[in-house]
Amino acid sequence: MLETAFIILISGCGHGDLSCTPIERVELTAASQEACELRLEETLAGMTADWPEYAAECRRADDMPGVLVAELSD
Repeated sequence: MLETAFIILISGCGHGDLSCTPIERVELTAASQEACELRLEETLAGMTADWPEYAAECRRADDMPGVLVAELSD
């Protein structure tokens, strides 16, 4: 099965905040959206930034808006 490029977008959030701040992206390859989502917990477990809560989502790299990708560049 072919693997697809995905980006896990990670945002830092305050307790109960409705708005979150994008803080990191993790690039990976996975066989499917579901396979990428299985890696979310592992990725969040390694977060060390000072935020009370995190939000994360998997997106196909070719579906990412260019502005967001540039904003989160390493």
